[in-house]
Amino acid sequence: MKNVDSQVILYAKGWFKKTDVIEDLRKIYAKRNGMYLEHVSDNDVYSLLTSLVFNLCIKSKEDDYPFTCLMEDIFRSRNSFGTSYVTNKKYAIESMLSMIRMTEVVNEGNILIELDEPDYTILPKKEDL
Repeated sequence: MKNVDSQVILYAKGWFKKTDVIEDLRKIYAKRNGMYLEHVSDNDVYSLLTSLVFNLCIKSKEDDYPFTCLMEDIFRSRNSFGTSYVTNKKYAIESMLSMIRMTEVVNEGNILIELDEPDYTILPKKEDL
């Protein structure tokens, strides 16, 4: 195994068929951590995903600015009146997946993040790949 987060990164980048995002991520984390699916909670998914995004931000930018901006976007979203409100975890997870999706894994032929092959025993392959 090259990278324990490979399947999550590949999921974010569209290598798997998506059904229910939180349920899909629960399946990935259950397999990754050698757990039964029923023992992986939505909070576990949120916590593990937050840790992954933080580590990707630190690794790629050498500071916490992108992570800080993401967290501000998630938790201090503003409505049209400028009022702040805290968003739900599904929105936060979608925002973190978006940031992972935009993370470079290869640049000019150089591997920046080494990934394992997609494991289609966890989730099915996206049909248009």
